[in-house]
Amino acid sequence: MFDFPSISWAIGGVATTMILFWIIIKNQSPLACPNCDQEQPKFRKPKTFHQLMWGGNTCKACGTEIDRNGQLRETR
Repeated sequence: MFDFPSISWAIGGVATTMILFWIIIKNQSPLACPNCDQEQPKFRKPKTFHQLMWGGNTCKACGTEIDRNGQLRETR
């Protein structure tokens, strides 16, 4: 029914991808809100579609929208 080598390659690929994501997230320096200097979490919950697609966060302390580089995001 299933080809065992194919499944083992798929599992190995998923495991490698997860390890690489973990290394990237672990080595990121934390961002601070440019408005209130509150440190932002590494794992974020996007509140807008723009944050979901392009990164960024909304500060929990003051509500400022921050881009993925930690700069104030200008809304249009």
